[in-house]
Amino acid sequence: MPAEWGIPPQAVESIVQCGQVELGAVDTQGLHAAISEVAEAPFFGDELSPNFCEEIQLDTLTAWMALEEVLSEMDESTVFEIIRTVRGVAKYVDEWMTNPKLEFDGESARQAYLSAMSDDLRAFGLGYFGSRNIDLERQCHEMIRGISGNESVFELKEGRDLLEKCDEYSSEVSSVLLRYRLESGA
Repeated sequence: MPAEWGIPPQAVESIVQCGQVELGAVDTQGLHAAISEVAEAPFFGDELSPNFCEEIQLDTLTAWMALEEVLSEMDESTVFEIIRTVRGVAKYVDEWMTNPKLEFDGESARQAYLSAMSDDLRAFGLGYFGSRNIDLERQCHEMIRGISGNESVFELKEGRDLLEKCDEYSSEVSSVLLRYRLESGA
């Protein structure tokens, strides 16, 4: 993130690290302190016109900052906000990848996915990342609805497999964002 935003990198790192541990193991006091530190950055009082990469960074940071609220009370509007943010990132990435001057690794695999996807996914009219995100959302929703009692999604093989798919997708999105950052000098 640009230094002039005044967002402390160590606080952002702390938020991300809290988000990577199991829910019951999160240091909620440490998370609250890190979110407070980021929220006090001078950036949040300014009006900016962020570029593509900065917009993605802001959306992602906002989603990470919502983690504290998510941990304390997971209501429908919070879930929708998380979903909306992730969908927005997928849309940004798809839009940027339409740049005819750039070539991307894995393009043939992405085209194969788009060619083979179901008609119900095709109906959304999204690119690869948007379509794949919707597909993973559906799989997660079905998994959560299908568990019973006190089972944890991640205790089930299917849950761990789905987590691996989500991690693969996240890595793909991250590699494109890194490429954007390198191309744009952001």
